[in-house]
Amino acid sequence: MPSASKTIVAPASTAAAADGAAAGAAAAAAANGDRLPLELDAGLLLSVDPNPLDANLFPSSSSSSSSAALIDEHLHERVQQATQSLFNAVFSLPVSRHPDHGPIVTLPPPLLTLPREKPLPKAKPLTKWEKFARAKGINKRRKDKMIFDDDQQEWVPRWGYKGANKKEEEQWLHPVKANADDDYSPARAAKRARKDRKLKNEGQRLRNLQRAAAADASGGSGGAGAAGSKSKGGRR
Repeated sequence: MPSASKTIVAPASTAAAADGAAAGAAAAAAANGDRLPLELDAGLLLSVDPNPLDANLFPSSSSSSSSAALIDEHLHERVQQATQSLFNAVFSLPVSRHPDHGPIVTLPPPLLTLPREKPLPKAKPLTKWEKFARAKGINKRRKDKMIFDDDQQEWVPRWGYKGANKKEEEQWLHPVKANADDDYSPARAAKRARKDRKLKNEGQRLRNLQRAAAADASGGSGGAGAAGSKSKGGRR
């Protein structure tokens, strides 16, 4: 039963099995008119029997071993009926043909809403720039990865291999000041400046994260600190 596609393979004798099971279920319902119907959810392959065990079916005069055997037999019968009803509901759905798996049915949306496995994620604290942008109404716009180079008349990457940010390092002509050193290399200077900008941006990003984390921690403990100072003042 491939769970990813939520499909189940239908046997070839589906119609005959469904008719026989339906007749058996009808007979059982007629014999037990006071029993509650099964709760079926084909989307989750779930079958729930809400009826409690009937104590009258298990005489108290019997021994513990025979009573346990009767209970096991009764539970096995009810589980078999619930499972058969679930398969009848599944195999009554529209059937399609698969070239490898044969006849299959697609499960409907679940009726039962399952709770979350994990709690909701906490909101990330805003950085200094995000707070400033929100206060000024600045909308963050993601930069395109490709930009148009007017000199080459083609689209080039903004960063990375043959990126536009390395244009000053790879150009064939560089202006050099008259008082520059003899071993001065404009390409190396441009590369060093680019790496310095990268380190500066990364350092600023880390400082923003630390500042936001510290602000979040101080905000969470501010109430406790205020309460503690108030209680100390009261004791004085």
